[in-house]
Amino acid sequence: MERRGVFPEAKAAEASRVLAERLGDLPEFSAAQRVVLYAVIPGSGELDLRPVFDRLRASRRAALYPRCLPDGRLEFVEVPHLEALRPGRHGIPEPGGAAVSLRPEEDLVLVPGLAFDRNGVRLGRGGGYFDRTFAPGGGPSPQLFGVGYSWQLTEPLPFESHDRAMDGVVTDRETLRLRTLRSGESH
Repeated sequence: MERRGVFPEAKAAEASRVLAERLGDLPEFSAAQRVVLYAVIPGSGELDLRPVFDRLRASRRAALYPRCLPDGRLEFVEVPHLEALRPGRHGIPEPGGAAVSLRPEEDLVLVPGLAFDRNGVRLGRGGGYFDRTFAPGGGPSPQLFGVGYSWQLTEPLPFESHDRAMDGVVTDRETLRLRTLRSGESH
């Protein structure tokens, strides 16, 4: 089975294109005024969201990117062009400029992960930035959709009370809409 980092470049580019089309078909994506994307960590093999960025810009909607804060949370900045991203904390490309507040009823957040299960539980890189930023019980939050390759869908993953499950998962092969797990719920 092919995995990130060894996934052939042509297949990765095709998967990114297909993912952008799948997202474009989602009512949640179409309704979002702004969409939070992530910048690919160099050498990580993550799905490249440039085709999604291009789709947003073509429809004159805003693309936001996260910036890591020292307290372990994220803030979000509108990015008019990808050249505005610079290496930041942990080598992740980040935007400069003024942060904006997310609007739960209007924004959609696309979240990377190492793996997702069919309950929406996400395995991240261990920093906890998305979990702290969108903590369960922390008030209204935009919908969070995990994005990745189809092979990143896995058997059930462990879920702890501080984890924030995804509202959906979109891969290059399927779309899952899920009920978000809240603190204390089982899956």
